[in-house]
Amino acid sequence: MQDSESLCGSVGCFDDPELSIKQGVKYFSGVIERADGDNKLALQSYNFGGGFIDYVIEREGSYSQELAIDFSAMKYEELSHTGNYSCIHPEMLPKWACYGDVFYVDNVLRYYDYAVAVDGEFAVPVQGGLNTTSNYGMRTHPISGEVDMHKGMDFDCVGNVTPIFAAQSGKVVYSQFQGAAGYGNLVMIQHGDQLITGYAHLSSLSVDAGDTVKQGQKVGVCGTTGSSTGPPSPF
Repeated sequence: MQDSESLCGSVGCFDDPELSIKQGVKYFSGVIERADGDNKLALQSYNFGGGFIDYVIEREGSYSQELAIDFSAMKYEELSHTGNYSCIHPEMLPKWACYGDVFYVDNVLRYYDYAVAVDGEFAVPVQGGLNTTSNYGMRTHPISGEVDMHKGMDFDCVGNVTPIFAAQSGKVVYSQFQGAAGYGNLVMIQHGDQLITGYAHLSSLSVDAGDTVKQGQKVGVCGTTGSSTGPPSPF
């Protein structure tokens, strides 16, 4: 956690590592406050600069990698003549998305490999995030277009990368592909007599039926198996 550009506008203006770290923490604190609870927006803005927050607010209002790519391309077009920027991800060169690191959020969160406790009882089952893409309740189904009951919560995650964790300790009562209801690779964990949690659309399964798991233990990996329009983690 270090930063010099936010203080002097160029790389290398700190000789003291401790001062660099302090400036980085100070700057990150500022983008967290401005991002107003959007953790991914705060992370990407630490890499891009606070102008990315303004850019996002003027458009969709929340972080997406598509917006990060568009912002990176815009800034690279503005600044490429300085010679200070090169494409750290060659695959982004055709899109001119060479300003900063468009994969910064994923690169940071891949190290955040533990669940987040909620009220000391259950835990968020997704690595690094409290961001939801679809909440529990009535909604327009993204595939059928019909209004129906969404019997879960979809957490934002990276397909084939983000580990999924047990929200609470319990016994695995189901762990296999479930095609009839469209859940794809599904893990179900029983927590006592009347409570079961489910983890659907996984790209791979890490536990078997009959296993006993602890809260925060990996049960699978985020995916899009079954009836799914993307890689959320339904819970």
